[in-house]
Amino acid sequence: MARAEPDIVVVVPAHRAEGTIEACIAGLRAQDLDAERFEVHVVDTGEDAAGELVARLATGWDGRLHYHQVPGTGPGEKRNLGAAEAGAAHLAFTDADCVPDPSWLRAGLTAIEGGADLVQGPTLPPDGTAAGAFAHSIEITGPSPLFESCNVAYSNRAFRSAGGFPTEPFDAIGVPFGEDTELAWHVLRDGGRAVFAPEASVRHLVLPRSFGEHLRYEWQARHFAGLLGRVPELRREALTLNLFLGERSVGFDAALAGVLLARRTPLSLLLAVPYLRRLLRVSGGDPRTAIRRIGKHVIADCVRVGALAWGSLRSRRPVL
Repeated sequence: MARAEPDIVVVVPAHRAEGTIEACIAGLRAQDLDAERFEVHVVDTGEDAAGELVARLATGWDGRLHYHQVPGTGPGEKRNLGAAEAGAAHLAFTDADCVPDPSWLRAGLTAIEGGADLVQGPTLPPDGTAAGAFAHSIEITGPSPLFESCNVAYSNRAFRSAGGFPTEPFDAIGVPFGEDTELAWHVLRDGGRAVFAPEASVRHLVLPRSFGEHLRYEWQARHFAGLLGRVPELRREALTLNLFLGERSVGFDAALAGVLLARRTPLSLLLAVPYLRRLLRVSGGDPRTAIRRIGKHVIADCVRVGALAWGSLRSRRPVL
C-alpha cells in the first residue's frame, strides 16, 4: 500500500552543519503532529559529514527523512530544491542550527489550513542559554517584517505563485541576501495573508564565533540598502524614522553627532549618553576586561555604520 502524501514538507538547507544538524533532526522527530502528515528534506552542500549523520538518523523515519547533496548552491537555491520535492504539500522552512519545539509544525499547519498563506513564529534561544558578547543567534518574539527563513511556513499555492525564493543577486557583489524577505513581500503584495503563530516556535542555537567572524557578519549590513530596492516597504516597516536600522544605529549615530558638534556646542555631548549607557551594559562589569570589551563593541559598531554608509552610497538609498 502506497504511503499517503504529506500535508506539509519541512526543508532544511545545510552548509557545514555537522555540528548542529543532529539536534535539528531530533527536534523534528519530536513534533506532536502525526508522523504521516509531514516529511523532511535536508539540502546540503556536502562539505562535511552532515550527510552521513542524516543517513544514520533516517532509521526509523519510515522514508520520511530525505537527504540531497547539491554542492555550490546558496540558501535560496537549496530551499527551492527541497520545495521541488514536496509536490502539492505546504512548506515549512527552518535552518540546520535551529531546533523546532514540538508544537512547531502543528501550529504552522493549523494556521495555513485556517487560511494563512504565510506563517511566522517565535525564534528563541534554547532555555537557559545566555548568548555571549559576539555569539551568533537570532531572537524573534513577534511579527518581523524581514520574515526570516529560520522559522517560516507557506501555503503551497502562495509559494508556487510567487516562484519560490529569488536566487539572482541584486547587486554586483553577488552575495545572497534577503531572499526570504523578498519572497514574503511578494506573497503579501499578491494579497497573501500573513499570521504570527505563537506556538510555532523554534530554538536557535547559540553558536560562538570569533571577533573577526563577528566583524565579517556586521559588514553584511552593506547589502541592506540594496534590499530596499526590491522591498521598498522595509523603509516603513523595518527602519526607525524611515532611516535608521534599529535603535542600535540611532544610539551610535547620535553619539557620533554629539562628539562632532561638541567643539561648537558642548551640550551636544548629551546625545552620546544613551550609547554610553549601552556600552556600560555590555562591559560585563569586570574592570579587567571592561575596556577591551567596550572597545570591541565600538569597533563592531563602526564597521556596521561603515557598511551601511557604503551600501547607501552604492545603491543611492540612504540607510544609517
